[in-house]
Amino acid sequence: MGDNTEEAVWYFAYGSNMSPAVMVRRGLTPLDAKNALVETHVLVFDVFGVPFTEPAMAGIQRRPTHHSGPQVHGVAYRLSAADYHRLKVTEGAGTAYQELDLEAQVISEADTQHADTDGRNVGRPTEQRLEVKSFTARFPFRPARLPSARYMNLLIDGAVERTLPPHYVQYLHSLPSYSPPRLGWIRQFCAVRLFLGFWHPILVVTMKRIKASAGDGNTPEWAPAAVNILFRTMWLYHDTIHRSLWRCDGGVLTQ
Repeated sequence: MGDNTEEAVWYFAYGSNMSPAVMVRRGLTPLDAKNALVETHVLVFDVFGVPFTEPAMAGIQRRPTHHSGPQVHGVAYRLSAADYHRLKVTEGAGTAYQELDLEAQVISEADTQHADTDGRNVGRPTEQRLEVKSFTARFPFRPARLPSARYMNLLIDGAVERTLPPHYVQYLHSLPSYSPPRLGWIRQFCAVRLFLGFWHPILVVTMKRIKASAGDGNTPEWAPAAVNILFRTMWLYHDTIHRSLWRCDGGVLTQ
């Protein structure tokens, strides 16, 4: 047939990729898309990011026994084999995430005619289930970091755009996020610009070389461990020296 549909993969997006616009910017053309949830997992932010800009990215983990939040909701995209390969490369080529096979339950598109007063019947589960691939943190980052306000807005905008249930959109709104501190220009230069000026080029060059070597969408065996050491070294310096020296936090979640 020439359209690669026999090799298509259902991919479950729960982060910024929920937004069709983000998928388009990444050069991906889904063959189909369905709103869905995964009953066994919840949304977390345990994928390492960069202090002062994007401290953490979304991940999922198996629901803890006493977790009070909702099941993770998102969008199941049907992607060609080529697009799924491209997606894996854009997601770090296996350095930050690892693949996960899950069962997703399709939920109905928002139907306000059948919604009750609190909106919980909007996007009701259907009988259709899909075998999907998704991503979870390869090295879950502890202690927790905060997602940036910009990144959280991408999740919220994607959830609204795809008409996910209102109670889940409200849940996303309730999650804490990180906004850069307002500093005088001297502290801004020393605390933020010098930090990023040193670490950002190292991260960019490292990730470009690793992605270039990802022939099948996955990196060499040594690459995830090397990236993990690099990011943890950066955060260790931030947590133990930089934050105390300049009294300026780059995104640590404090309880």
